[in-house]
Amino acid sequence: MVSLLGRLTQRWKVNGTDINIEGDSRYSLIGGNLVISNPTRSKDPGSYQCLATNSIGTIISREAFLRFGSPTYRWFINEIPNFVMPDDRYFISQVTGNLYIAKVKTSDTGIYSCYLTSHIDYATTSVFSKAIPLNVQFVGETGMHSPRIRVKFPSETYALAGQSLNLECFAFGNPVPTIKWRKLDGSLPSKILESINKPTLHIPDVQFEDEGVYECEAENSRGKDSTQGRIIIHAQPEWLQIISDTEADVGSNLDWKCAAAGKPRPTCRWLRNGQLLTSKNRFVVNNCALRILKLIKDDSGMYQCVAENKHGTIYANAELKVQELAPDFQSKPVKRLIPAARGGEVLIECKPRAAPQPNIFWTKGTEILSNNTRTTVFANGTLRIRNISRMDEGKYTCFAENSKGKANSTGTVSVRDATKITLAPSNADINLGEDVVLQCHASHDPTMDLTFTWSVNDSPVDFDLMGEHFHRVSMPVPREYQNGDGFGYIITFRKEGTREWKNAKVLGADSSRYVYRNDTIASYSRFEVKVKAFNNKGQGPYSQPAIVYSAEEAPNRPPGKISWRSVGSWVKIKWDHVKAFENESAVDGYKVLYKAEDQSEIKMIETSKNSVQIPFTNDMSYLVMIRASGEGGDGAAAKIRISKSSGQHDSVLSPSFDRDLN
Repeated sequence: MVSLLGRLTQRWKVNGTDINIEGDSRYSLIGGNLVISNPTRSKDPGSYQCLATNSIGTIISREAFLRFGSPTYRWFINEIPNFVMPDDRYFISQVTGNLYIAKVKTSDTGIYSCYLTSHIDYATTSVFSKAIPLNVQFVGETGMHSPRIRVKFPSETYALAGQSLNLECFAFGNPVPTIKWRKLDGSLPSKILESINKPTLHIPDVQFEDEGVYECEAENSRGKDSTQGRIIIHAQPEWLQIISDTEADVGSNLDWKCAAAGKPRPTCRWLRNGQLLTSKNRFVVNNCALRILKLIKDDSGMYQCVAENKHGTIYANAELKVQELAPDFQSKPVKRLIPAARGGEVLIECKPRAAPQPNIFWTKGTEILSNNTRTTVFANGTLRIRNISRMDEGKYTCFAENSKGKANSTGTVSVRDATKITLAPSNADINLGEDVVLQCHASHDPTMDLTFTWSVNDSPVDFDLMGEHFHRVSMPVPREYQNGDGFGYIITFRKEGTREWKNAKVLGADSSRYVYRNDTIASYSRFEVKVKAFNNKGQGPYSQPAIVYSAEEAPNRPPGKISWRSVGSWVKIKWDHVKAFENESAVDGYKVLYKAEDQSEIKMIETSKNSVQIPFTNDMSYLVMIRASGEGGDGAAAKIRISKSSGQHDSVLSPSFDRDLN
């Protein structure tokens, strides 16, 4: 027994929504009990709870469920199984159970009984009414009269989207009237045309477009009668936007939103670890929006957005992880080699993983950089250098520090000659239908690739789509400098600080690239390079020497500590980040190849994160290959076979695995 102090008030909820007892005459309270007058299957089923409140607080009752059985009414004459078969004279209402007989005949004499069958879940019950004798006597021919509708559907009928709906309409008259249905504010959908001339209009899978005013008309040779009613469609809540698992930094703000459709319009509430959240201190709850200010570690947990209306409740779940981390450049170090054009500007990003957000400053060598007309450190840590000159070459280090620790990462700026157009297109007057060649030549740093783009009246030329009209012609060396047969290039290079020069020949005027490979060379080694042209008659002069850097190697280690777990119809695969060695390029992302074991199609996902989601069913086995990638290329692969909903990879697969994914 519970003792409540002070004045006690009670209110009720249905499916989590407050019942407006004063605003709906069907509801009344008697001693705290909820009384529903004339309950209907379309409005009233669901979960009911009573809330009792006094000056101490509020308690809520357990749920009580109101459900309607699925009744079926049948009538029989004299004895089973002599059932009455509905036709144009006989009608059995499945709303009231009443039997209606139009234009009664002497042959209708008999003893009638109602047979009711009710279905709830897996239980079926049946009952019989008392026998009702009907004695029809012939007193002469009955006069003809116009129809009178005796069975009318309600003036307002509510239905849930997706359910089936029946409207009943039956009339007496002589001759027996015919029934016709119409929709006054639109045409009847094709799905109900089969019942358009029957006493029961059956509407399967009702949707919002089925709302409107419906009319039943009964007609015979003596006249007409009609009745009208409106169908109103409601809907259970359905998610339009849900929340998802989130990782956030200590001290940052979190904004979560969810959205649901339904009728009546759903309202939202928020739960944290099962407890209701309200606007208080750092928490701001605004219906379907939640904001948490200045996150702390203890805010981590499971959160739910609950959307509800009188027809149902739905939940969206997400985990919040509040992180507190010392700065770490492992996943996103400063780019090791940063090319910059002389006279231009360069942006160098500094994006350590850290929580809370770290303080950042930059140095060049041992000099701390400050903001001036040429150098700017932005709030996000990015360093900008304008009007680049050779004096800006060197090592730049980003330092990051927060309350948990500090870290730094270094990159080297290499200044290159700016790209300049040396021969611009000139005006041309031609006859219609003739060909024309527009020339464009440029000088650029030999260590950089050069790409030409063209536009017509400020619109870019797409050579793939417009190839029949425009053609791109490659001319690495202006034609006036290409002389004689056997034209080509001699590339001469040496590692800076050594005396011996190496030579290589590249044949063809169209050649514009040469790759030298030597595994003993460390990444970012400086080389002096000069180039000259030659033909069968001899060699031309060397270009001015240029400084280039050797490239990095691809990551050598495969991803480790691979695990997976199923999430609904997906499987989430996670692995540890790959840390590049000194001579390897930074890991920019990962490539994941996968295929079902009994299928030949191979699919690939590229991601910057250390996790992916792929479609998954427990009755299938999947082959998966994961490798890190960076500027130096793709790294070594880790290979796993997934054949259950969760697991961890710690074994080497057979060589046939490579054949399956190649």
